[in-house]
Amino acid sequence: MNAKIIDMTGQKFASITALSVVGKSASRDLKWLFHCECGNQFVANGYYARSGKITTCPDCAKKRVGLASFKHGQTETPEYAIWSDIKTRCYNSKTKAFKDYGERGIIVCDRWLESFDNFVADMGKRPSKNHSIDRKDCNGNYEPTNCRWATNIEQGENRRSNILITRNGVTKHLAAWAREFGVNKSLVYNRINVLKWPFEKALTKGVRHDG
Repeated sequence: MNAKIIDMTGQKFASITALSVVGKSASRDLKWLFHCECGNQFVANGYYARSGKITTCPDCAKKRVGLASFKHGQTETPEYAIWSDIKTRCYNSKTKAFKDYGERGIIVCDRWLESFDNFVADMGKRPSKNHSIDRKDCNGNYEPTNCRWATNIEQGENRRSNILITRNGVTKHLAAWAREFGVNKSLVYNRINVLKWPFEKALTKGVRHDG
């Protein structure tokens, strides 16, 4: 007894649409002519489309596999490790870092969540092994306008515990001012927060000016 013929004419399966029957396969299943969204037409077993075994034309399938291979090759790069880490710290409540990120409401923008390629397109390659991802606003999210590649020193100056000081119209972190004047950052911090000295005195007291 012959199996009931399933008419798939005009039906869409993912990115392909069944057009017409063109014959039978060796297994006696109907072979159909399909139209892919890319514009290609190809012949395939109708059962494969209904079961989800094929979702695009062969050309699109090859491109998809090639892209997946490229992305897989990127998993060993420092950029990929950093991209994975920022998602983990924002969304995995089981990690130690979550309390400083996800628990504080910090998120990764949709564009970067969507793909690693978008992250690299926006940030570029890591400049050196001494650089890592840094948020300009340490209370802001991971997104292109709020992120940069920064060294450990630069990131240290951008911690929540640091202090922004404006001097002669120029705003810098306390650590940056201390480094510029050759004064220990902790000393300046204690002078301001413990001894209640004004910043100018805390920064310049005991500093030699040559010339």
